[in-house]
Amino acid sequence: MLILNNENEIKENTIATIGFFDGVHLGHRFLLDDLKREAAKRSCKTLIITFSNHPILLFKPNCGLKFLTSCDEKLLLLEREGIDYCLLLPFTHQLASLKSSDFIELLHRKYGVSGLIVGYDHHFGSDLDSTFDDYVRFGKEFCVDVLRCEAFSVKQVNVSSSKIRQSLQTGDIDTANTLLGYRYKVSGRVVHGHQVGRLIGFPTANLQVASHKLMPASGVYTALTKIHNIEHHALMNIGYRPTLNNGGISYEVYIDGFDGDLYDEELHLEMVKFIRAERKFDSIQALKEQIAADLQTIRQH
Repeated sequence: MLILNNENEIKENTIATIGFFDGVHLGHRFLLDDLKREAAKRSCKTLIITFSNHPILLFKPNCGLKFLTSCDEKLLLLEREGIDYCLLLPFTHQLASLKSSDFIELLHRKYGVSGLIVGYDHHFGSDLDSTFDDYVRFGKEFCVDVLRCEAFSVKQVNVSSSKIRQSLQTGDIDTANTLLGYRYKVSGRVVHGHQVGRLIGFPTANLQVASHKLMPASGVYTALTKIHNIEHHALMNIGYRPTLNNGGISYEVYIDGFDGDLYDEELHLEMVKFIRAERKFDSIQALKEQIAADLQTIRQH
């Protein structure tokens, strides 16, 4: 996949789609399958138009929106879908001011777009009252066929990034993973913590997670991680460590079968299952017994 910016042009016919594609979930891949089929039918190249920053944050920078994937993670997932071109644009006030007809004209003139597939609920352009029928009409003016992709649902739920975010925020990893089509991924740099885990016999890696990353709800989860290409089961605790009175939120990982130094390394986790909510134990001994029980749970999966 060739990644382009607004200084590039495409000199061949393309079929395009547009969106933020956070998570590149099953609904996105359903749309991309439509894109690839239409491109093959027309002997065109495929083009994705996406953004390096979320449009909402341009107008509501303090809204607190968190993301399923970083920009780099998103691009890697899109590349795996076998797309020819990805136009990565910064979402600016200048871009936001374009009417949908002007945007279609720009795509046709600069990026060879002869067909544009839009998601079932997708809107673009500053003329917010424009409908899909308007897009079709505007497209005809510039010899661009505008097509609509139907919604993709799983168990009668339309798959969307917002639905996945909601699932993660309630600790429903099963639903999030089902709608993503893969296990939700969390990455972070291993930093020094309070080192209480080592003192009680369960040394943990403390993760420093990017501020834009959406983390699942507080609780204890099973996860998988690879260290030196060896896969390990892991326990991940997301929360405030109430038994130890440590206050701020922390992300701690106990890696089963590993005892080594991971400081300053990047740890990548695949979230598997929610085990239990975080709670305060009456004693350190009770906490140790619960962690031992949690480890038996992950070893059975």
